[in-house]
Amino acid sequence: MKYPEEMYIDSQIFAVDMDGSESNLTEKIVKIRTPHSCCVCEKQIPKGEKMLNQKAIVEGQGWCSCYICIPCVENWLEESGQVEDGEVE
Repeated sequence: MKYPEEMYIDSQIFAVDMDGSESNLTEKIVKIRTPHSCCVCEKQIPKGEKMLNQKAIVEGQGWCSCYICIPCVENWLEESGQVEDGEVE
């Protein structure tokens, strides 16, 4: 991970919908125990890697969980202007 863990958790890669149809309840970095597909790039990430896990209640669907690979979160941090490209804080 290029940046402090808090930046990944606070990245707002999938922000809460303003209409209230979705509420993001948890967001944390986890070391996955089984392979998962990234919700952004759809690459298969092998077990043992770290990913950002977001769990939310989505209206009409109940609980939903999404795993995002670290490179996708880092790209988001850089593209959204939250950090300079390659800047380590």
